[in-house]
Amino acid sequence: MAPPFVLHVWPGNWDLPSIEPSCLVAILYLQAAIPGKFALSTCTDPDLSPSGQLPYLTHELQVVSPLSSIIKYVSGIRPASLVGEGEAPAGGTPARAVIPDLDRQLGLVDKSKSIAWCAHVESHFGDLLAHVMYSLDANWTQLIGPTLASDLPVPQKYYVPGRIREAYKPRLEASDLWNLPGVEQEEKTKFGEKKPEEKKEHKFKRVFEREKVAERAKECFDIYSRLLGDKQYFYLDRPTTLDVFLASYVLLLIDPPYPDSLLQTLLLGSYPALTLHARRVYNRVFPDINSFPKTLPPQTHSLTALFPSLPSFGLSFGGKKKQTSEEEKEFTRYRWGWIGLAVVGAVVSWAMLGPRFVIVVSTPDNDEEEGEAEFEEKEEFVPPHLDGDEEEEEER
Repeated sequence: MAPPFVLHVWPGNWDLPSIEPSCLVAILYLQAAIPGKFALSTCTDPDLSPSGQLPYLTHELQVVSPLSSIIKYVSGIRPASLVGEGEAPAGGTPARAVIPDLDRQLGLVDKSKSIAWCAHVESHFGDLLAHVMYSLDANWTQLIGPTLASDLPVPQKYYVPGRIREAYKPRLEASDLWNLPGVEQEEKTKFGEKKPEEKKEHKFKRVFEREKVAERAKECFDIYSRLLGDKQYFYLDRPTTLDVFLASYVLLLIDPPYPDSLLQTLLLGSYPALTLHARRVYNRVFPDINSFPKTLPPQTHSLTALFPSLPSFGLSFGGKKKQTSEEEKEFTRYRWGWIGLAVVGAVVSWAMLGPRFVIVVSTPDNDEEEGEAEFEEKEEFVPPHLDGDEEEEEER
């Protein structure tokens, strides 16, 4: 029996179920709230979501998005409607409590504070994470860009990652975190040209900007380090919504192998309480490999879905069928698809616009009819009357 809830998220990597922060928050929240009651479906097309962004949740006839609406929807579910008598979560793991509302035991004041803190995490940690992923050239060109492209089909893999990066640009520009100098950003020179020496003021500016980002990150990390203190979780003896939010962003800052690891090194070296808290939350909701939710086939959309796949008849000289990569197969389908569209378009255009000239075929019968018509016209010709002298000359 399929789980009643299906959470559609961006694919994962680096031992994380998703590389998108909102998607990772949704996964950890549902796993902590309704373990064994939902399935994951990886998706790379945000247009399928009613809000135009991932994640989104489907439950019976309901489609819920964005993240805040998903948490609100799941929190309002009655636990009795999810737990059957003697039922245990999938995977054979021991039965765990179903708590759709992770904050149900909090007082009104703590609930209000938790909502505010979650918004703060989403804003400030979100800016820092977006800066690390999309602003620093080394991290983008060597890690994030190729990772996003690997999850996309042809031809989306060639332009969608760039559009995703451009979508973050206004946010990072507003927070003064866009395209700041990184360890890899140096003046590029043409091949064969001598690399010009960097001016001292430029080098000083680059170091100063990186220190400014580090100081900004320290201010943010200090707040939550003091808020957490010596506790395992922020409010209760189990994760709440705030724990899930913070853990998701911290994990995405410390787990990927960033080439420019300024903030990653800062977190791991100076804020062990935050990194241990993130690991603790993750291990609490995923205690073993069997606790992971069921994964449904991925949802990917491309133009090749419009055309049936055609068999390949190409053989190598050795008589064996030529091995082609998946990307080459995609291009082959596109080529045949566009050829088919061109042929159909030409036929439809001819049928709608009609021919621009008329072909006349001449036959012997037609020639005889035309000759008779000319002869009749000549018989009907009457010459003008002549004068008397001219008539006599004609008689002679």
